[in-house]
This record gives sequence, structure tokens and C-alpha cells, in this order.
Amino acid sequence: MQKYREQRSKMRRAEAARSRYQRMSEAERKIYNQRRRLRALGLDPDTPKGQFMDNEAIREHIKMANAKKAEAARLRYHRMSAEEKREYNQRRTESFRKRRVEEEILLSTPAGRISAEALQKAQQIMIRNARKAEAARARYQKMSPEQRKVYTLSPSLSINDNMCLSSYILVLQVSQSTDDIFEQMERDVIKRTKQVIVSSLSPSQLIDEKALHEMLITGLDANGQPVELRTVDGTLITIGSTMFTGSPLTTESLQPESSQTNMRFQPQPQPESLRRASSAGLSGSGSTSGLTVAERNEISKAKRAERARIR
Repeated sequence: MQKYREQRSKMRRAEAARSRYQRMSEAERKIYNQRRRLRALGLDPDTPKGQFMDNEAIREHIKMANAKKAEAARLRYHRMSAEEKREYNQRRTESFRKRRVEEEILLSTPAGRISAEALQKAQQIMIRNARKAEAARARYQKMSPEQRKVYTLSPSLSINDNMCLSSYILVLQVSQSTDDIFEQMERDVIKRTKQVIVSSLSPSQLIDEKALHEMLITGLDANGQPVELRTVDGTLITIGSTMFTGSPLTTESLQPESSQTNMRFQPQPQPESLRRASSAGLSGSGSTSGLTVAERNEISKAKRAERARIR
């Protein structure tokens, strides 16, 4: 009966405290919570600011309070039935898995897209994981060879420490300076830009150098049809004209109209003498022995201009 009266009195006091807290304003709640935290640390809330406080005593008080909380939680767990323990363990497992997924997503967020609040939280996570990994390594180093063997062969004992060690490895990978992160991002952007430029070039935009020179010399395309080469401004390109004008002969200036330039390939009747001379000059596996000095100089000049453009 006495125990029942004490429980009812405790419940009434708790209900009165909740009602008082709900009637408080925002400023009053802030002051109340601050005083309660100080009392939990073993400090007098009425202590004036600037007075000396023993930090070591505060740490010992916090350690004792945490030990009391852990002991109370163990007692509550042992008082549970088998079904309640199963539900409790399932809730803890689900909450732990959810928290780990959220932390991994937060740690994998690029530096350019993370907010200040998320960055501070990520730093706290990395510090906590580093401490856990350091504690796990210290525990393992203190073990005897027999204990290490049992520890290694027991998955139920090593699962938490393995998670701490993996978190520590993730911390080492993520905890790089901001400059390194931005340099890596810049290198990725440059690499992807080059890949896009290369992939955007269709095969129709590429002209074989040898085929271009053959068309210039013979006046015939790959199908044997007579063609003439003109520049962007419509000037007819011939071997003699390019020798006297001195204009550079490049693949861009000789690219066909199908390659999105203004060059035009037009059928044109070719003199029989030039056609025979060109065919004779190209016979014998591409040899230029049958060409004149001017023609060979023009071909060499075109090749040099093409190499300079490619470089």
C-alpha cells in the first residue's frame, strides 16, 4: 500500500511539472533547460560566471551519470519478457541501420553541395567514428594471443569493431582538405569535357589525309567522279594556285560540305593530260616519283600544315 501511494504521488508531481513546463514561455524554457543541464553536470546553477570550476570533477560526474544510465537500461532489459526483448532488439537494429545509411549519405555528399549545418554534423560523425576505431584498436592490442584468436573467430564479437574500423577507413578517405576536393572536382570536369568533345565528333567529320591529297592531285573522289575543291570563300583550289598564293592548305579548309563547312565538292570535267599525269604519279603504292617539283612541294606543304593543325 505504501509503495502504491508513493507511485501515485510521483506520478502527480511529474504531471504537475509537465503542466508547468507547457505554460512556460520560450525564454523561460531556455533558462529552465540550462539550469537543468548544469544540475545534471553536478554544478550549482546559481554559481556566478567566471568562478573556477573543476573540469576533472565534471568529467567524473558525467562518467558516473552515464554508468548509472547504462545500469538502469540493463536492468530494464533483463526485466523484459522474451517477446519484449525480441521487439526491442528489432527496433534497435532498424534504427541503427537507418542511422548508418543517413551518415554514409551525409559523408558521401560532395563538398560543393553540402550546407554548413550538414558539414558540421559530418565532422562530428567523423570524429566519433575515429574515436571508436581507435578504441577498438586499443582493445585488440591489449588482448593476449589466445583472446585475439577467439575474437577473430567469433563473428558476434567482431561485428561492431569491424564496423568501427570500416568507419575509420571511410574517415581517412573523406577527411581531405577542401583544396584537394576542389582540385579533384576540377580534374573530373576537364576529363568529362574532353570525353564529350571526342564523342561528339562523328565519323563524317573526319577526312583521311591521304584521300584528301589524292582528291587534290587527281581531281577525282573515291567513286572516281571528277570533283573540284573550293575554300570557304569559293576560291578554286589547285596545285598551281596554292603554290603562288601561299595560302595554308589544311583539312579544315578542304573539308566537304557534308561535314558542316562551306566547302563544296562539285563535279568538273578534268583534262585528260592532267588525269593521266595524276594517275601515273599515284601508281606504284602511292609513290610521288612521277610528280613535278612544284606538286611535290605542294603536297609536303599540305602535310606540314595538317600536322601543325593537329598539334
